[in-house]
Amino acid sequence: RDPDVCFSLGYTPYVVGGALTFAITPSAVQNNVEDKIANAVTNALKSKGAMETGEVLEMMSTVLNPFAALGVTSMGFEFTAGVGVLDLIGGKLVLPDISIHACSEELLVCFGNGCDEKMMVESWNDGSLCGLGTTCDKCENEATYWYSKAMTACGNEPKWNDGAICARGTTCNACKNTATYWYSKAFTACGSEPKWNDGTRCLAGTSCNACRNGYEWWDSKFGHHCGREPCWGRGTVCGAGTTCNNCCGSAHCPWYQVGVCTCN
Repeated sequence: RDPDVCFSLGYTPYVVGGALTFAITPSAVQNNVEDKIANAVTNALKSKGAMETGEVLEMMSTVLNPFAALGVTSMGFEFTAGVGVLDLIGGKLVLPDISIHACSEELLVCFGNGCDEKMMVESWNDGSLCGLGTTCDKCENEATYWYSKAMTACGNEPKWNDGAICARGTTCNACKNTATYWYSKAFTACGSEPKWNDGTRCLAGTSCNACRNGYEWWDSKFGHHCGREPCWGRGTVCGAGTTCNNCCGSAHCPWYQVGVCTCN
């Protein structure tokens, strides 16, 4: 059948008001029904100036009577809020709001004949951003706050894996394992930082705390590194009484090389 057309007749006195809404089927429209509607609206608006609430309701009833011949498929009432500057006359909203528009209707539950033709609400998957009290109602699973999105989203946020950077007291709450300070990231992150292997450069008293096997000064790299420095092999140039102490064996130091030696 033809798609329904929605009709809305509203009245908003002093910011807050209401509106009658219903859907009609164009193919069910009887002859001259447009004239009936126009006449009903015209007669209803012939009242003197501003209308009281009772007069507005009476006018709505008058306007709706001709629509009985349209095969109304659904009808309802909704609250509205708004101010129209051009409608403000003498401190009152004089004219009602009338609109005709395409219908959009999604059902949460439907039983019986005709449900196959209805548009059902498609549940939103976990992770879909939504607003509490509004679009979150479409979630397949109850919405919660997602730290990774800094907003509410459908379902529960998956716990963050170790190594994910986070802030204590906020995003670290999403960690799978308790967050700690990671020297390699210079920030807090989920879980415990893996220990650093031997040979990794570090700073004494700070990042060297992450070393697996302690740390010391490595002459070959001129800096503190995790673990013990491997001994220097044969032929490695060294300094007598200093770096030659790293030789795996003894050092050869001819007098004419003035303290420059090589590891044996």
